[in-house]
Amino acid sequence: MRACTFHVDPHPAEWDARLQAFEGELFGQSIADIRNEFKASLGLPLDEKLIVVGHQPMLFHPGIAAKFIAATQFAKQVGGAVVHLVVDHFDGDVGLVEVPQIDDGVASIRKTRLAHTVNGSPLVEQSRAEVTSDCQMGQHLRDAEGEHAAAQFAHAMQLCMSPFAHVDYTVYSSELMKCSFGKTFVNAMKAQGSECKDAYNRAVFNHPEADIAMLEEDELPLWDTPNGLYPKALLLTALARLGFADLFVHGLGGATYDVVMEEWIKQWLGINLENTVAVSADLRLDLDVISIEQARQAYAVPSTIELEIVQMVQSIETAEPFSDQRKHHFESLQSMRDE
Repeated sequence: MRACTFHVDPHPAEWDARLQAFEGELFGQSIADIRNEFKASLGLPLDEKLIVVGHQPMLFHPGIAAKFIAATQFAKQVGGAVVHLVVDHFDGDVGLVEVPQIDDGVASIRKTRLAHTVNGSPLVEQSRAEVTSDCQMGQHLRDAEGEHAAAQFAHAMQLCMSPFAHVDYTVYSSELMKCSFGKTFVNAMKAQGSECKDAYNRAVFNHPEADIAMLEEDELPLWDTPNGLYPKALLLTALARLGFADLFVHGLGGATYDVVMEEWIKQWLGINLENTVAVSADLRLDLDVISIEQARQAYAVPSTIELEIVQMVQSIETAEPFSDQRKHHFESLQSMRDE
């Protein structure tokens, strides 16, 4: 492996200041009471600082693992606990993964199946996946707990990270909408539809770099399915950061789009959310190869020496016949050929 490149914002020495103490009221109830009730309904402790890391239940890259590692270290520092927020309503064939392969010195990507999952159905609605691989990750999937594919893959990744990171509690995104706070939040969005959607869309408009779609006239940031409501990205992080996270550890993508959520909540509910940090990492295999794209470029674009030869031939052709200049160019070309 090559050296790892880390991204941490802000510096870990400043994370203590991001632990947010919530005061005031929301929806006619003190926020402190809301958080305690929400934590209790999710099986979370009331007396520990909760450091939350969220991701889809899938094999993820080192940047996501870095979030869990950082959360683990910070939780130890503040006497808190790490909460894995699993986006279990994610729809994807997560059992099919990409792996690098090398053929004749050229690197490419092939796909291999670890377990049977499908597209077109949220992972929380898929039964445990049949594992088809004997690799280490395949064994983690066999050993993992959980009644559905989302729980199976989430726990398998926890097992995979266990030498470096520890997860104390696991919460599933689909559970949030079934709790009292989730239902109250949805009812408030419906009751204050115009104010809620206007604030949401203004925030989206102000941050085009986040690539979040605006809400249509009769739309809320929800997936309304035959099996229930699932939160879209901004609603998910709003519920987590308002409802139980003392600190939410984002990656680079989440840190980009969650500024939209923060502005939405500030404009609609008048609450400033500051309880977040960003962590990511790049770790590359030390492969002494070229990619297919680099091979194609090398084939299509002449090398420096080829360009020099072409330029030399052109100089010979444009020089006066029998001139010293033409002779000089010709001798230079012969010298290049001998080298």
